[in-house]
Parts: sequence; C-alpha cells; structure tokens
Amino acid sequence: KHEYKFFIDGKWVVDENAAKTDNKFGSQNNVIAIDEADFEVFDALDRDLASSNAGEAMRKVNMTGAPPSSHDTPNEREIEKLKNFTQEIPDRREFEKAQNPPVLPPHLLQLDVINFSVNEASSTEEL
Repeated sequence: KHEYKFFIDGKWVVDENAAKTDNKFGSQNNVIAIDEADFEVFDALDRDLASSNAGEAMRKVNMTGAPPSSHDTPNEREIEKLKNFTQEIPDRREFEKAQNPPVLPPHLLQLDVINFSVNEASSTEEL
C-alpha cells in the first residue's frame, strides 16, 4: 500500500475519484495497492523482449555495462547506445574532397515536368 498526493499551483491536492485515506497531519492522501500480479505484465514483456531480435541487441548493450533497458522494444535512446562515439576531433581533410550536392535531388529529375526545355530569353524576364 502506497500513499500519494499531488502538488499543484502551490497546494497539495488529492484525486477525489481515487481511493483516499487520512494521514497523520489531518489531511488525506490517495492510496494505491500494488500486488505481485501487477508485475506479471512486465515479466511477460521481458520474456517477449528476450526472444526477439530487439532483445538480442539489448543484451549486447547490457554486456557493455550500459544501464538496463526499459520493458519495451528499443527506443531511439537505447539504439543510440549501440553506436560508437569518441571525443576525437575528425581530420578536416576527410571532408575537403566532398562533392557539391546535386542541382536537384535524383527523385525530382524523374518528373516529366522538370524535363521541359527552357527558353533562355523568357527565363531572364521579370514576372
């Protein structure tokens, strides 16, 4: 059995629709009871995760000393842990040979609308 209440706008309040009990300060707290059966769902999720490909990826993370995973499939933060990062600054020369981006993305070159001929004289006129 656990007691709780909410601190909202500088005042302690309870949920009037939930179970309540009196506390030693003369006010009330909400009450929640947690049974062993409530954890069966998490055990089932752990078994599902262990038998999935995502579970295999998470086991690799856990063997590296990373914090334990959540009870669902890997989210972006957990997948991010699989990547290797360093504090080394890359050599700028690696990026000097980079090509300029294409004039248009390749998928736009496939459009028939793009494949029309442009009259140079009309393209320089102001609209």
